[in-house]
Amino acid sequence: MYLASMIALPVIQADSRFRQVKALIVKVTPKCNITCEYCYEEINNQADNLSVDVFLAIIQTALESTISNDLLIIFHGGEPSIMPNHWYQKAVSETRKIAGKLNKTIRFAMQSNFFKISADKLKLYHTLGIHLSMSFDGIPASSNTLRPASESALSTWHLARSLGHQPGLLMTINHSNYSHIPEIIQFLQNQLGIREWKANPVS
Repeated sequence: MYLASMIALPVIQADSRFRQVKALIVKVTPKCNITCEYCYEEINNQADNLSVDVFLAIIQTALESTISNDLLIIFHGGEPSIMPNHWYQKAVSETRKIAGKLNKTIRFAMQSNFFKISADKLKLYHTLGIHLSMSFDGIPASSNTLRPASESALSTWHLARSLGHQPGLLMTINHSNYSHIPEIIQFLQNQLGIREWKANPVS
């Protein structure tokens, strides 16, 4: 009944590759609004974003195929916050319908650079139940040359907190910030109240 109501979606068959999947990183766009020197993603600001229909086909395949009753979907990119609000409204609402029909639990997260995300977008993400995580390399005063716009990211962080978000943090450790790690950790603890974070070393 659900498939009949979704125009242009194919009949979904279970896929054994998703059998053990509990978390799914979905790259919704190849585009980004900043340029990090160490970025390993294939950024292409002229390419098309992922369509909602294709996203839903992927998610339905994953939900029907996994043996887990709980699936975490992580919106990734590129920079996922550049996607329009209506994309997330439809993607999240339709995904929840699919999960409900299969008696499964769905959770959403987004890994973002936090560059100039508007209050409207942040409010929408909170309403939709999308947990945010900020990519961050260090305080503006440190030698932070490989990832730009740290001031904007911090501004968005505080705005997100004021709107009810409890963002996570991912920090890439690279040759531009590794000598500043002690002071960065102090900043995270004392200024942002962060006690744990994920680190990605890059060489």
